[in-house]
Amino acid sequence: MKIPITCVGDFRQTIYSTTSNPKIPSTSQQKLDAFSRLKFTTEYMSISRRCIQSICKFSDTIHKGEGYDETKSLVDNIPLEFQEHQGVFIIPSSKQQKYIDTYSPVILRNSINSAKGLNLIPIKKVNFGVSKGLGFNRTLVVPTQNILNFLYGDLNAFDKGSSDKAKNNFYVASTRSRYSLAFLVEDNDIEKCRLPIWGG
Repeated sequence: MKIPITCVGDFRQTIYSTTSNPKIPSTSQQKLDAFSRLKFTTEYMSISRRCIQSICKFSDTIHKGEGYDETKSLVDNIPLEFQEHQGVFIIPSSKQQKYIDTYSPVILRNSINSAKGLNLIPIKKVNFGVSKGLGFNRTLVVPTQNILNFLYGDLNAFDKGSSDKAKNNFYVASTRSRYSLAFLVEDNDIEKCRLPIWGG
């Protein structure tokens, strides 16, 4: 007897492993291909109820070319207090404190060891993995080297990994914010980035 099975999920948000043994499929594309071989029909639900459209557009570039449809934001009613500053930005490290004082973003980081100086600032900090499933009005991401390389224009910055975990961590971090997503970058490197630079 045939039993209908519906699977719901987002491979771009796979950041935990349930085994220490490497296994295939391990990348998003391998997983999509595996479901296709099992005769599953893929139906995309490419909408976001969390992020504004500009954040969705940026986040879509992280897995560009991997078969995902463009994400459409359903966030269309932006409160007045968030209208002045919305979108995706680079924050020069010299303006870190001013940005934090102005917008009170949640700090997202790879681990507690990322940007230890931020530990002295009394503001909410969340590791990438712990942030999965959460949403915030504004976030300030402390980028890893791979994320920095991506921001500098290397769209293949994550290709050397044995799995998509680092790329998926980046995707999760980039999709936690509703109105503004910012990346902290050293002043000497901000001109390498392909995003608007916040000037304070």
